[in-house]
Amino acid sequence: MRLKNISLILLLFLAAGCSGRKGEVGTSANPVRFYLMPLKSNETVEKNAFLLKNFLQEKTGLVIETVPTADFVTIVKDFGQKKTDVAFMNTLGYLLARDYAKVEASLRYVYAPQQSYYQGEVLVRADAHIKTPADLNGKKIAFVDVYSTTGYLYALDYLKEKGIKLKEKYFAGSHYQAAADVYTGKADAAFVYYASPAPDGSATDARIGVVDLYPDVVRKVAILDITKQMPTGAIALRRNLSPEVKTKLVTALQEFATTDLGKTSLRELYNIEGFIPTSDEDYDEVRRIVSKNGKTVQEMIPGGEPYYKTSIIAGLE
Repeated sequence: MRLKNISLILLLFLAAGCSGRKGEVGTSANPVRFYLMPLKSNETVEKNAFLLKNFLQEKTGLVIETVPTADFVTIVKDFGQKKTDVAFMNTLGYLLARDYAKVEASLRYVYAPQQSYYQGEVLVRADAHIKTPADLNGKKIAFVDVYSTTGYLYALDYLKEKGIKLKEKYFAGSHYQAAADVYTGKADAAFVYYASPAPDGSATDARIGVVDLYPDVVRKVAILDITKQMPTGAIALRRNLSPEVKTKLVTALQEFATTDLGKTSLRELYNIEGFIPTSDEDYDEVRRIVSKNGKTVQEMIPGGEPYYKTSIIAGLE
């Protein structure tokens, strides 16, 4: 019953939403609006958004407007109101947009070394008396934030499956800060993103983000364990965007990722090495884990629950 009610509310809200956009999408009067998720500095996003925009315009013949955003709820809201046409989304952000606006997953990110999935890791101090997952019982744990799949959602699933009861938990605010908190002893352990070692064996995971502050962090902070695999984030497309525009955008994005310019830009933006085709079904396992841990997608996104309760319901009034 709850799902039926939510679906009805969403359908009514989306029907009621008015973007104020007129004319064919991709023209100067109504450009394709490409939203960029808020994971890097404004300077980095703006520089690479400009490069991406110019490439896409040249390859598609469409007029593109790039829109940096401060949060994922803005992207989701604007998808629902037909203001967003295409967007970079992380895994949970995509699920929220799919639930609210029925967006389509077109491409999935590929990270080095050629992985279209990613994992979390559990960090502990190498000199701590934490040698097995069971030793996390009664400890203070740092999560990243509730946007994070590796640093929160899959961490919850990991702890539940292992039967671990924590003494205390908190959000560090970033992967790097969570790693730093283990180094300084503020946290006994932290859940952050995992990355395979480089060919020379050097670390490439979240610990490298604090090497400048703590040069010996890789030696003093160890990986205790690794979580399950999960699909990477997606390029999301507005559901009622024309098939022709969708095809042009997807084709151009795939080509962008093969160019020297595109490779550098995507790495700077989101550490992306390329794209592979994807579909909504690829994210069913993440949905299962959300449900298994007694959550809803909107609860996993900062502002998602208040947005559902206020903005969507208010859209019906």
